[in-house]
Amino acid sequence: MGITGVMQSILRFFAEGTGNLAWAIIIVTTLIKAALHPLQVRQVKMMEQMKELTPKVQELEKKYKGQPQEYQQRVGELYRDNNVNPATGCLSMLIPLPLFIVFYRVLQDAAFIGGLPEAAAGFLWIKDFAVPDPWALPILSAVTTWLSSRQTATDPSQKTMTIVMPIFMGWITMRLPAGAALYWVTNNIISIVQQWFIQRQLAAAKKGVS
Repeated sequence: MGITGVMQSILRFFAEGTGNLAWAIIIVTTLIKAALHPLQVRQVKMMEQMKELTPKVQELEKKYKGQPQEYQQRVGELYRDNNVNPATGCLSMLIPLPLFIVFYRVLQDAAFIGGLPEAAAGFLWIKDFAVPDPWALPILSAVTTWLSSRQTATDPSQKTMTIVMPIFMGWITMRLPAGAALYWVTNNIISIVQQWFIQRQLAAAKKGVS
């Protein structure tokens, strides 16, 4: 049994238990986020370190204006000397993508959808989890992706990503099963809440030490 089959079994279990596939998707997404919480704490700590280096990065930007290669080299040295990896801030956005593909494959399986209890179908305005939702979920997908990326962007070079990624996710969720879009929106909302709480905890701990 591959990862798609495993996910089908898990979703079927929760769909039968809750009587709704949407709640099954939300529960599974929450459990995945809970399992990855320690990694997100580590990411937030790394991003806070990067924020502290922002003034030095801006100084280098002014000093080496018109010398992009030299600027990138000096910024790389600054991050390396402080044990900071600028790519870390993107991990919280990249990790859910493979699972997004899994949900897409699961919800494309007509046999899986047909094997669920009839009561498991439909949630709020969503009538069928296997077909795209043309407006509401794509808009929520774009907005929550933007909010999440705004929280995780720490390097000036990531500004483009905070614009491109939300637009891309909004566009792609217009064409994918509503269940996959629901997973993505739920993942983003949980990430935003996690990020907020972790940042508050770190700020409180830092204030206590000082």
